Amino acid sequence: MKDKVAIVFLPWVAEYKNHPPLAPALLKSILLESGVESRTFDLNLKYQEQLDDAVQNTITSWIFTPEIKISVNIFTQYQNFIKKQVDRILLFDPTVIMISLFSHQSQRVAEDLCFQIKLKNPKIFIIAGGSGVHIHLNQFKQRWCDIMLNNNLVDTVLQGEGEHIIEQLLVDRKHGVISLPQLDNDELVDLPVPNFDDYVFSEYGDIKDISLPITASKGCVRNCTFCDVAAIWPKFRYRRGKNVADEMIGIYKKYGINKFRFTDSLINGGLKPFRDMNTYIVENLPNVLEYNGQFIARDSKSMPPSDFELMKQGGCNKVWIGIESGSEAVRNHMKKKFSDVDLHYTAEQLIEKNITQYWNIIVGYPTETEQDWQASVDLIERYKKYNHLIKIVPVGVFQLLQNTPITKSSSLAELEIESHINGGYTEYAWVSKLNPTNTFTSRVARYKELLEIITEYKMFVPGERLKAKLAVLEQQRTFYEKQDKNPIQVSKQPIQEPTNFYQMQ
Repeated sequence: MKDKVAIVFLPWVAEYKNHPPLAPALLKSILLESGVESRTFDLNLKYQEQLDDAVQNTITSWIFTPEIKISVNIFTQYQNFIKKQVDRILLFDPTVIMISLFSHQSQRVAEDLCFQIKLKNPKIFIIAGGSGVHIHLNQFKQRWCDIMLNNNLVDTVLQGEGEHIIEQLLVDRKHGVISLPQLDNDELVDLPVPNFDDYVFSEYGDIKDISLPITASKGCVRNCTFCDVAAIWPKFRYRRGKNVADEMIGIYKKYGINKFRFTDSLINGGLKPFRDMNTYIVENLPNVLEYNGQFIARDSKSMPPSDFELMKQGGCNKVWIGIESGSEAVRNHMKKKFSDVDLHYTAEQLIEKNITQYWNIIVGYPTETEQDWQASVDLIERYKKYNHLIKIVPVGVFQLLQNTPITKSSSLAELEIESHINGGYTEYAWVSKLNPTNTFTSRVARYKELLEIITEYKMFVPGERLKAKLAVLEQQRTFYEKQDKNPIQVSKQPIQEPTNFYQMQ
């Protein structure tokens, strides 16, 4: 019997409107080349469409911080959503299900989805992949992927880039964790063009507003302290500029969509392929395509004004810049590697070329003092007159994400950070003894101030769910404040491996 593969993209990923995901389309294209029938399912879209905002906020808080308790009513709504999606997937009658976890924030949904799938059809072969599969859960003293495997919720976990082994995996049905190396430049070029045939674009909004994802590089030329990209892609790999431009032009001709968003950590990470891509677009399809992506502030020597003019001609209409903080001292500790001079040069070049800038701002980095925070406020104040071209993305309060440089023991010791482990989750509930006033409560207060400022200056990103973000943070703040008063005692004894997954819940 030939395989039928369901490709499932899981919540929680913040954006969905106008933003179809890449992973299912790429997997479908790979399977199509192998002659395997498949269908894609975007559960992140359904999650944000089918659950009202208040329920979503509570469930998302719970997903982020599982120690938070939710009501029976909300839990029932969540479970009903899961069961409904499982029924929809099983109507396709798949023999194999591939689940894609964009980050660890998709783990809870993956657990419940796989439980329901295996409950209804234990013979289905489930493969899990994506950057969210390898996180170590302190409270269980195990990797998340091992817990899933040991409890028969998945059959195979792909760690790393598994695009080249999918066809053989369907034949071998190999069980367990398969660790794979990063693809090199030539292997990236060999990947097929993503296939979006299953996507109902009208579900993502007006087709003229939809932007399709494209990848020109993986990895990053920086290794910022708060970022886990280097743990996923240790080396910066990139495709040739012409190859990327050809893909954009081909997708436009097939689907009639002319807008693209790059999944790259930095579209200007490799300057030569970036220049080559823009040059090829200008020479072969001028004034048609539009694109956006993450960008880094560079100095005038490495990226002269001519580069900004070329990217404008190539169709770049907006960029996301990881400013993170208006304080150069904070950015230096983050290892952002750009000065205030570089920041202002980049901002002014983009303003001159009429390219919209979205500035990511993180509140409450461990070294951030009130003076540092004021530098961020002052930076926004300086550019508020350009609110038609500069928008602020209030990313959130600083988190201690696993597999990031700042969570290494040496960094924690340097900053004298207390992890405040509550059941193993340490992202938000930390305090630096070197900077004791930078508490979670003060970080939330600064975040509120940031929201007020960008609202007053009309610098918020259209469609940004500011109230939802704040609601999630407030629920977390309330939880952590209670733990500060009545701290949870963390057992030092090894956790006995459960015989059934739901004994852990």
